[in-house]
Amino acid sequence: MIINIPEDLGLKPLPEGIYDATITSVQLKQSSTGKDMLQVEFTVTSGDHIGRKLFESYTCDDKVYWRHNLLFRACTSKDIPAGSYSIDEYLNLFTSSCLNKPVVIRVEADVYEGQERNRVREVRKPNL
Repeated sequence: MIINIPEDLGLKPLPEGIYDATITSVQLKQSSTGKDMLQVEFTVTSGDHIGRKLFESYTCDDKVYWRHNLLFRACTSKDIPAGSYSIDEYLNLFTSSCLNKPVVIRVEADVYEGQERNRVREVRKPNL
């Protein structure tokens, strides 16, 4: 058996653009400042970069819940139900509503700690 290792190992950022993707993971993580956040894994499902994974973090903070709602709306066509949630209930809401859902993502390049990386700047419902 021969194992071929590509030069870039899939670590180079994707070209900026629009990609069909599936949400393949939603996990609870902590930011470097100790805040809870949802880390969402997107897997590209078509084109030259099929199978590539991108990650986007959604900090649990009153000032950015609008970003959570855009993600939720792309998965369900609805707004996040109003109410109070424990962090586990909130994670479960997103896992049950978004996991394995097809979406369209807009990817941009960004520099973080001196390294070029991708950011998922927009998530929307696919045109089915």
